[in-house]
Parts: sequence; C-alpha cells; structure tokens
Amino acid sequence: MERQVRLTAGLLVFIGVVASTAYEPLKWIAGFVGAGLTFAAVTNTCAMSRVLGLLPHNRASDSGGRALLVALTGGEGTGGRAAG
Repeated sequence: MERQVRLTAGLLVFIGVVASTAYEPLKWIAGFVGAGLTFAAVTNTCAMSRVLGLLPHNRASDSGGRALLVALTGGEGTGGRAAG
C-alpha cells in the first residue's frame, strides 16, 4: 500500500508541476499533495491510503488464504510439510 501511495503522490506532483507550465493555477495540485503528505507524517494517518484501500484490487478475496497460497505456489500447499 505504501508503494501505491508514493506512486500516486509522485504522479500527482509531477503532473501538477508539468501542467502548471501551461496553466499556472495547476501548481496548487502539487501544493495540495505536499500538504497532505505533511499532514500524514504529523498525524500518522493517510487519507490516500484509505482511498486506495477501497479499490477492488486492494481488497482481500472471500476465498481466504488457501486460494492465495495455491495461486502463489502453483500447488495445493502443504503447510510447510513435505508432501508424500
């Protein structure tokens, strides 16, 4: 999640700075993101993280950890025990 927040914040700042060369009021996008990052650091909360957590690919599936284990290992998963 932290990586997604850094990517999103960085892109918003970059787009705000680049776009402000054509339309100066867009510099406030970068300022708003910077203020949000400062607030997040001071209060140890992150609104962007909460919003990104609501996206479908960041939600846990209803199938549980077993399906994830199978997807990652390509097998049935033996819980750390040797199959046989």
